[in-house]
Amino acid sequence: MIRQKSSRKVAIMFTDMVGYSKLTGKDQKLALELLKEHDSILEYALKFHNGKIIKHIGDAIFAEFENVSEAVHYAVNIQNDIKKRNSLNTKDREILIRIGIHYGEVIEKNNDIYGDGVNIASQIEPLAPHGGIAVSEEIQKAIQGEGDLYSKKYKTFKPKGATKTVQLYQVFIHIMDWVEDTSLPHQNELEYDISTAKALLEKGDYSSALKSAKIANSNLSKEDPKQIESKLFIAFLLNKLGQFDIILQILNDLENNFVSSFSLIQKANLHKLYAEVYFNRGKLKQSRRECEITIELLEGKQSEIIDEVLYLLFHIHIKSDEINRYSQLISKRSSIKNTPSYLLINGIDLIINCEQTNVGIPRLEAYYKNVKKTCKSALCCAHAYWLMSKAYLLINEKDLCLEAQEEAQTYLLQAKDKISDFDMRTDFIKKVIIHQDIMKDLHFDYSDDEFELDDFGEGMDFDEDEQPTSSTKESNSCFQFCPNCGFNNSDQFQFCPNCGCNLST
Repeated sequence: MIRQKSSRKVAIMFTDMVGYSKLTGKDQKLALELLKEHDSILEYALKFHNGKIIKHIGDAIFAEFENVSEAVHYAVNIQNDIKKRNSLNTKDREILIRIGIHYGEVIEKNNDIYGDGVNIASQIEPLAPHGGIAVSEEIQKAIQGEGDLYSKKYKTFKPKGATKTVQLYQVFIHIMDWVEDTSLPHQNELEYDISTAKALLEKGDYSSALKSAKIANSNLSKEDPKQIESKLFIAFLLNKLGQFDIILQILNDLENNFVSSFSLIQKANLHKLYAEVYFNRGKLKQSRRECEITIELLEGKQSEIIDEVLYLLFHIHIKSDEINRYSQLISKRSSIKNTPSYLLINGIDLIINCEQTNVGIPRLEAYYKNVKKTCKSALCCAHAYWLMSKAYLLINEKDLCLEAQEEAQTYLLQAKDKISDFDMRTDFIKKVIIHQDIMKDLHFDYSDDEFELDDFGEGMDFDEDEQPTSSTKESNSCFQFCPNCGFNNSDQFQFCPNCGCNLST
């Protein structure tokens, strides 16, 4: 007996292997091997999403999802999985698929579904980019508020038998592909508004803030002076997320097109961003010079940027084994209180006093209480407790040093977890040198009597043309893969950047 259900609305997905028919005629054995791999990837990934494969149609699949977000995340994940798989194979064994998704009415009969929604979805799939994803406007409306999905207008088409055209959107599989795409359309009829991005920044969700800031920027013409504020903010967010190469492109573009329009603060901000990028790429001399330029620009001014640069200079001097020179710079700090940078400079001041005088535990405890009371940002707390652990190290309080270091790691992982995008969460830990330092575990020989800042980890006297790799490697001391989430721990982190699991063997 045929059972028929009433119509319902679902997300419908069609996929197709690019060039499979041609390959079948050329090498049927290889074609069948690749199809088996393809099916395995798609079926395995579906376990993590609430969807259902209706049927396999040769080298294609036809699937449905009750939840639109699940459908699009599934599409992104399988494209990422296939991309990783292709990187480990030769060109002739490459798998490319197109994916089309639509949200519409369907009718179910005998474990199959039919209707206009299915017809439209099947026509979207051939229009998708090779190795890409195309979705209808109905899908776009449902996902546009999601912080970890990135899309843009793609093309229009008229479904068979329809009188109206359908606007399609391309969904990118990685935020940086989306950020770097130059064809994002300008929406000049809309007003430039970066307030949403700044609100997301306050919450610590840097990837969602980046998405919002990029959309706001697309409302500006290339000649609009507001590009300065917009692009500096985007570069600031990219810096937080460890995306340094593209920051240099943005800063160079600003210098080439808007340098005459820069305010003093904007110019200082530009050089501060250069300094941070050079530091994270191991170019300490260039980083120090950019810091010095920033301080010179702001001579006699009160700006939080001065404190931010002084904090970076502190790390540069530690890496260069020149911490004695730093104590002369701290007098240049601003008098602006109640900022994260002001709190961190106080921590550095404490460290300098620990080196120069007999500072006792009560003063460090007072700083600890002040951090607890005033610091609202998990990221700022991570940096503050890391500074405390250095201060405890200098007064030979090893147990307290370890406790402060563990607390710094806990707060850094909390900050990471606020970032929506999975890949950006990983880069936040792996690519930012200071974050790598925070995630190092400390191991003391308790027979030692005295410690210096250099004992807190090896300095990095980087070559000017060499980008540093992680300084956290310790031979055979950590799991190669996280036993909890499977993260590839090639940099030998003591704690997993993804889930926080202890990776020490």
